[in-house]
Amino acid sequence: MNLQVDRLALRIGGIPEVDGRRLAQLVGDALATATPPATDGTVDALRVSVETRPGEALESTARRIAAELLRVLVRAL
Repeated sequence: MNLQVDRLALRIGGIPEVDGRRLAQLVGDALATATPPATDGTVDALRVSVETRPGEALESTARRIAAELLRVLVRAL
């Protein structure tokens, strides 16, 4: 399966804008290296909610967001 993301928008409170931009890049990178589920279909939009964890590294948060996006994608298809 090919995974194409046209737009990724994150709403994250409590972190500096530069960290938010970095987090978005890391989520994109995590999705780029992920193995998408073996299914066909198109989804116009997904919305997920991931709780922030105080002191968690941006890389870990990005991996959790990407994993949740893929989990929700499977349910949507």
